[in-house]
Amino acid sequence: MAEEEFQHNRHRQRFEAWLDGELVGEATYRLSDDVAAFDHTFVEPERRQLGIAGRLVQYAFDQVRADGEWRIETLCPYVRDWASRHPEYDDLLVEPPARS
Repeated sequence: MAEEEFQHNRHRQRFEAWLDGELVGEATYRLSDDVAAFDHTFVEPERRQLGIAGRLVQYAFDQVRADGEWRIETLCPYVRDWASRHPEYDDLLVEPPARS
């Protein structure tokens, strides 16, 4: 079984997904005051059907919550869609998504 690891790379303003020591995904953000604007999520094409992106975004949201420093703006369509399916994180969002 592959070893999966997630990290917060503050210097590069991104959360990273690693699989067996190889960087396979990232969720990038731009920090302004106390808002992290998530603007891009990427997973290597050959790894896209493994659910890595969802676990990476959850890790990022969990870290933001644990650190208690920022709120989240969902500029990236993937992050916005993920957040809309996880109302338990609405308290972190600058603007919670509309739900039907």
